Amino acid sequence: SEDGVWQTINTSFIEIDLNNKTMHSDQPVTILGVNYTIRGNGFSADMNSKQFELLDHVETIYGKDN
Repeated sequence: SEDGVWQTINTSFIEIDLNNKTMHSDQPVTILGVNYTIRGNGFSADMNSKQFELLDHVETIYGKDN
């Protein structure tokens, strides 16, 4: 998808609630999207709204070569 939402989430542990379509992790995470990479420590995400929140943001890299 090229609509700006995440494409890949990498983390060593993730808890997924299929009933509510939410995800949560307290581990380091890398989120890859179209033209960006975001690294942080812990996150929560809502798969319905396609929104996520980092608990502790480390870095964001924008651009086509991330």
